[in-house]
Amino acid sequence: MRSSASSRSPQGASATAALGRRGGAREEPHPVRRCATRYTPVHFYSDDRSWGTDAVASHERLLQALRTGDVEAAGRETREHFTDGAHRLVKHLDDLGVRS
Repeated sequence: MRSSASSRSPQGASATAALGRRGGAREEPHPVRRCATRYTPVHFYSDDRSWGTDAVASHERLLQALRTGDVEAAGRETREHFTDGAHRLVKHLDDLGVRS
């Protein structure tokens, strides 16, 4: 069996070396990310019918952009999809009074 080190690309090897220089320590998550994770219900997105409908439509547009090689449309769709999710989560956090 080959070791994983022998199959690494040069980029992977340098990323691994950089991790080793940092001692493999994980950085603490940003306070907002930590808060968002803590206060996001497990089925926050999947229980939201409008999110599901919007996500399916977004994924269809993204796949079409990828099929046609439209990099700008694919990037725009990806950004809009994540921004929509972020706005829904921020609204949820505001409703809970997490952000004041």
